[in-house]
Amino acid sequence: MVAPDRRIPMIASRIWPVVLLTLVMTMASCTSASFPLEAVFLGQDGAGYAGEACQRGTSPDNIHIRLSGIRMDVAVAGYRVEDHLGGVWVWPCNSYNWMAVPLPSAPGQVDLYLKPWREAPAGTTYTVMVQYADGTKEEVSIRGSLVRP
Repeated sequence: MVAPDRRIPMIASRIWPVVLLTLVMTMASCTSASFPLEAVFLGQDGAGYAGEACQRGTSPDNIHIRLSGIRMDVAVAGYRVEDHLGGVWVWPCNSYNWMAVPLPSAPGQVDLYLKPWREAPAGTTYTVMVQYADGTKEEVSIRGSLVRP
């Protein structure tokens, strides 16, 4: 039988803080890494969270847009969605535009729900802007399918 090396606990106690620090730094860089903002237009899938103006919804006609790549190192201060035909939805809601309802669905991912205010043909472009608490902004554009109020 080989005698145990009494230096192993001493070496491990010196290495462990380095390993732990490396792990913490790696995790921090993963959560604050800048991934590109992406959007998927999911159409009208039966949700009714958003209503007219700043009201909560009552009918299952909402437009559903899923955002991913949202920064996790700083809070989101607001969302703005514009279509090229004049529609504007915002969160937090204001007295000029209709409400966008953001529902977090996974880390770095949010589902936005919008009440359609008129029929929008397939191919309508939607531009989604995310405003962060540190003053930075990101935006992404997508094309939608046919939308009916």
